[in-house]
Amino acid sequence: MNIYPLVEIERIEFRRIVVKERPNNVAAERVPQDIDAMLAAIEATGKLFPIETTEQGFRIIGHVK
Repeated sequence: MNIYPLVEIERIEFRRIVVKERPNNVAAERVPQDIDAMLAAIEATGKLFPIETTEQGFRIIGHVK
């Protein structure tokens, strides 16, 4: 029996600050995220994909060349 991953990603980025759109022509809001907590939770799972730190946060790479 072969086991295949249920989800395949190219990459996904988590940023320290995200832009939250708001309705009724209200200006978008900049919202901080606790990426240190996110990173700790991901690493606690025994991550299978490489993680790169960026100036804005971090990126998970879903493939290795």
